[in-house]
Amino acid sequence: MEVSFIIPIFNNSLNDLRRVVNSVRKLKNSISYEILLIDDGSKDNFSVEYEKFSSQYEIKYFKKNNSGVSDTRNYGLKKSTGKYIVFLDADDQFKAKNFVLPQDNTDLVVYNIEREDVESGKKTILRLNNLKKATETTVLPYLLKDGVFNFVTGKIYLKKFLNKYQIEFDPKIAVGEDLDFVSQVILNKPKIQYIDKVLYTYLFKTSTGEERIRRHPLQNLNDAINVYKLRKTILSKVNI
Repeated sequence: MEVSFIIPIFNNSLNDLRRVVNSVRKLKNSISYEILLIDDGSKDNFSVEYEKFSSQYEIKYFKKNNSGVSDTRNYGLKKSTGKYIVFLDADDQFKAKNFVLPQDNTDLVVYNIEREDVESGKKTILRLNNLKKATETTVLPYLLKDGVFNFVTGKIYLKKFLNKYQIEFDPKIAVGEDLDFVSQVILNKPKIQYIDKVLYTYLFKTSTGEERIRRHPLQNLNDAINVYKLRKTILSKVNI
């Protein structure tokens, strides 16, 4: 198996799920891959539909007790059998036409990410501007600002590299868990390949983020502090 696509789900609409799965299935037979749906304790009526959907599309479906997206992704990592790992979210889209298997001895492939505000229709491309050669040293500064590395998606990870350095998601982090994971990867000095094409479209609503801050202000403050501490650690390793 060449690639494992890991998709955590929690009470997501079947329409959203169908959209992201179909975006992966556009790969057809160009590579060998598996899609893993990891159900993080959804309501029974959702889980029944997910299981039917998975059977229809020959997808590997797992249901577990609710524990958050980080623990759910870790569960997917343990269940995956692919040489490479790609993380997707159930309400976003994958650009199959731009996907290529990594070059030999590559531990991490970084692509551009498209951010689309579904309320306004505004689209923004996040990329590694002015990057001549992707190495641990040259990409570290990009971890210090919001951009491509805020997302665990839009990347291809060599599973053997993740296992070697025991890299996984921190379940204690609710916001910034993607940056934490990607930082762990880069700080362990992977061989990096950068492809200046969009692999992933992040669909978001500005109102959703504002609602999360309103409902959980203390948690968001703590997470912002954690991101600050993480970037402070990164800064100590950047020669600027």
